[in-house]
Amino acid sequence: MVVEQMPLKTPYIEPITYCLLLKLPHTCHIEVGKIGDITFSGGIYAYIGSAKRNAQHRLNRHWMGSGKKKWHIDYLRAQSHPIAVWGFDQTILQECKLADTMECLSMENIPRFGSSDCHCPSHLYFCESEGIVEAILANFEHALIFYAK
Repeated sequence: MVVEQMPLKTPYIEPITYCLLLKLPHTCHIEVGKIGDITFSGGIYAYIGSAKRNAQHRLNRHWMGSGKKKWHIDYLRAQSHPIAVWGFDQTILQECKLADTMECLSMENIPRFGSSDCHCPSHLYFCESEGIVEAILANFEHALIFYAK
């Protein structure tokens, strides 16, 4: 599936915390960098990330699924389709705080995914419905939707 690059719907901010929503159409096994082989169930995944600079480039890269596999999310993105990207001013909501919120709400995490540079159990969460994740994100002040399918 080819995804067209979409312009930002709102001005982006830096530094930024973001949540990339992806849809994996079916269950599959993916070799994810140093983590190894992971079985991903078909459904919706919320990936929590951040960028101190070059945020627009990072978000476009995740949205398009282009470039060399550099981050854990690149491996999952190659098999999935983007749904939306939510953005937050990092001075208000930090990446690990958003991941902690997902943990507290008992979202199913994918252990060690995207969290190799911090102490969080994960920065990737599975949910059967995108509506649940979007309802959680919409409750944060200053939430911005940058892309939406």
